[in-house]
This record gives sequence, C-alpha cells and structure tokens, in this order.
Amino acid sequence: MRRVAPYVFIVAAILLAATGVYDGFLQRPPEPRGFTVEAPEGNLGDFPVGKSVLTWRFTNNSKEPRRIIGLAEK
Repeated sequence: MRRVAPYVFIVAAILLAATGVYDGFLQRPPEPRGFTVEAPEGNLGDFPVGKSVLTWRFTNNSKEPRRIIGLAEK
C-alpha cells in the first residue's frame, strides 16, 4: 500500500490540473443573457415624502427581444 499511494496522489494531481486547464482555458465564456437593471442615481432616502419620479435604466444584453412586465410605455 505504501508504494501505491504516491502514484494515486500523482494521478489525482494530474487530473485536477487537467480539469483546471479545461475550465480556465478551453471553455467559452457564457454569452450574456437577459438584461441589466441599473439603479437610479443617488440615495432613495433623500427623496421628499409624496410622489417622486425615479428613472431606471434597462439594458438588453442578448440578441433576443425582451419584454418588461408592468412597463408603462409612452
């Protein structure tokens, strides 16, 4: 058993290194999907009591059109 253990650890180290190379270099990065929502500028606690207008910025990162539910289009 003492003679086999170093070889088992060497094979395991080679497999882990190969997995790291595959994950790090050979896989394509995923294509950005969905859309990005950017928060409004400033602190939301600074708005006065009552009605205030907030502007949210939506960016579509995919090639497919997206629909935002509840969006009031003008």
